[in-house]
Amino acid sequence: FIMPLFLTYYLMYSRVHSGFCAPFALYSRRSRQLIEVPFRTSLFIPHYYSQSKFFDMNWYKVLDDASVLAEGQVMEANAGGRTIALSKVKGTICVLDGVCPHEGGPLGKGTIENDHVTCPWHGLEFDPCSGKDVYNPARGAESFPVEVREDGVYVGI
Repeated sequence: FIMPLFLTYYLMYSRVHSGFCAPFALYSRRSRQLIEVPFRTSLFIPHYYSQSKFFDMNWYKVLDDASVLAEGQVMEANAGGRTIALSKVKGTICVLDGVCPHEGGPLGKGTIENDHVTCPWHGLEFDPCSGKDVYNPARGAESFPVEVREDGVYVGI
């Protein structure tokens, strides 16, 4: 079975632009077998570039100086009309959505316990950088990319 060239390109680009990175099978004439290659590898495009959210991102300055946020501290800030929770764990600044997905508690007013951001209302713990719930990885708070620049800390939303 030989797939027409236009159909091959349609399948490749429709999956990449939708952010779906399914494996892509290539037929090797030399070894006479199918070789599965992820789309992002076959097209030399990192997976985060295929997400439309990456292109629509705006960067907001949330701190004038990174040293304002001490190690093991959580603080609340606003970026682009959203409340976010900034935290610093093991020297890394991470940003989560400021609202707990459980019952809407203020994560920015929580604490760091066992290197996790803890909600002040019910004690749910989240990984500070990925936002995943420690006890239920299927649930979590939205995380945002952070850039520490010379003039301050920026968050992409």
